[in-house]
Amino acid sequence: MPRKASPLSSTSIDFYGERDNYCKVMPLEAYIFPADTASSPTCQSSSSPHPPEALPPSNASGGNSSTEAALVELDEFRSRILQGKADNDSGRHHQRVADGAAHRLEPSGAEYNYAAASKGAKVLAHNKEAKGAANILDGDKDRYLRNPCSADDKFVVVQLSEETLVHTVALANLEHYSSNFKDLELHGSLSYPGEAWELLGRFTAENGKHAQRFVLAEPRWTRYLRLRLVSHYGSGFYCILSYLEVYGIDAVERMLQDFVASHSPDADAAKAAADARKESGHNDTAGSQVHDRQVEGSGRNESAGDVAKNNGSRVADGKPAQAQGKEAVKQATGRVHGDVVLKILMQKLRSLELGLSTLEEYTKVLNQRYGGKLPDLHNGLAQTGKALEKMKADVEDLVEWKDKVARDVGELRDWKSSVSRKLDHLVRENAAMRWDVEEMRSIQETLQNKELAVLSISLFLACVALFKLACDRLLLLFASKEDDGAGTGWMLVLAASSLTTLIVLLYS
Repeated sequence: MPRKASPLSSTSIDFYGERDNYCKVMPLEAYIFPADTASSPTCQSSSSPHPPEALPPSNASGGNSSTEAALVELDEFRSRILQGKADNDSGRHHQRVADGAAHRLEPSGAEYNYAAASKGAKVLAHNKEAKGAANILDGDKDRYLRNPCSADDKFVVVQLSEETLVHTVALANLEHYSSNFKDLELHGSLSYPGEAWELLGRFTAENGKHAQRFVLAEPRWTRYLRLRLVSHYGSGFYCILSYLEVYGIDAVERMLQDFVASHSPDADAAKAAADARKESGHNDTAGSQVHDRQVEGSGRNESAGDVAKNNGSRVADGKPAQAQGKEAVKQATGRVHGDVVLKILMQKLRSLELGLSTLEEYTKVLNQRYGGKLPDLHNGLAQTGKALEKMKADVEDLVEWKDKVARDVGELRDWKSSVSRKLDHLVRENAAMRWDVEEMRSIQETLQNKELAVLSISLFLACVALFKLACDRLLLLFASKEDDGAGTGWMLVLAASSLTTLIVLLYS
């Protein structure tokens, strides 16, 4: 990918006399935030050899090793930039606190109290044993928050007048006949009610009836404060808290201070002087070239010449530079002059132009480094395409097999339904046959009962006829009676009964 230099970037580089510089590739954060990084510039003259790590890797080397080297290099640069940015931010924060410009001031010159009820602060919650919790925000020293010292959890939740960077908390107990608070904890949150409170600090107060200030080790953005009184001095019944005051910086003032401190001419001059000393210590020739380019740039632009003069004065004498730094900090608390704003905007424009040109160089080097891997990527894509075609064919075969199996399953379901219908018909016929058999069985049982009845009656009649005939014979023999023909009837009864019994026995 050939580099297309924009007119803005080329003009800027030519304007400051930096056309013949070659900058080593660095992460983009290093150029977007040049004042927030602790790493020194790594620009070299075009006459000096380029750093070996910026050269594109050879195609003959393995692709894996070059890729791993590139990844390690980018990770190393990123960690270096982030670490430098964190160290620089911490240094600027401690410098602001040391200069005494950390607290917001009222028009009268007094410190702005974010926990004052007159400014909108209020008490949201407290323990059930506490009395007069809202008195600590009124500013009246005769009213106070009263807590029994025997209460387990003594706390109060305060909503500040606005979201701020809390830096200092002031507490006091002005009642003489009460116990003083000793250990206390301060928690903060940006929302209420919140899931969890962030611990801002643990402090130990003095045993005295005077105002005490507690400075947070690291200021935090907070809207809601939770003050917890852990322990107390003495053995009094009540633990008193007369007032609570919170001091900090509002968002607009903090951003203005960061903006001015990050892009002030003093910071740029100090950085340029340090870079010049470092460059001259390593290579005298390169240092002379940098000095010549600075002289040439100062001839083209008056503002650049002024910066060079300021650099010389600050390096030669440390006291004037320190005095000017204090004046810059004092000006940051008030209104910023129009020239200062214009200078800041010019510095931002310069940083953006430098970042644009560096981004183009970075893109060019990336193109050179990874351009040789495009054929391998094309081959890999071709192989992947073939594999996808094969997978597509396999999927089509699977779809056809699925359709065939679906047809077979449909035929099997049809056969199953026909067999089910036939089985249902057989079951119904079997049930009808069972009904007929049961009916025939009942008829057979009825016939058997009738046969038994006929057989019993026939046997009974046969026995009666036989007995009657026997009696007639005995009477005929012993009584000498004549045969009157009555025995013929009983003989017929006996014959009929015997015949009926014989027929029943034969057919059964």
